[in-house]
Amino acid sequence: MMNKSRRFKLAALAAAALSLMMVCAPASAVLRVQPQISGTVTAIAGTVAVSIDGKQYMIGAGTSAAQAILNVHVGDQIGLIFDGPVSKPGTHVTGITAASP
Repeated sequence: MMNKSRRFKLAALAAAALSLMMVCAPASAVLRVQPQISGTVTAIAGTVAVSIDGKQYMIGAGTSAAQAILNVHVGDQIGLIFDGPVSKPGTHVTGITAASP
């Protein structure tokens, strides 16, 4: 049977290890990327482009968006994440999320 001081030391050690893991977590695991554009899908051109509220956006080849678009349908509410500013020519969709209601 463990005495109280030994249990306390183990609990303190576990708490310290958990704290260290949280501090050392990679930034990508902590940050949540917010969609830069969201709205209703009005058209889909294969894995090449998607239109949101009538405006077309190009999908980056080989990105998670190119895979995710296969599960998107006209009328769905989605959010788009880009590899740069939306207004910059040559910017592509790299991620697609379900839009918040």
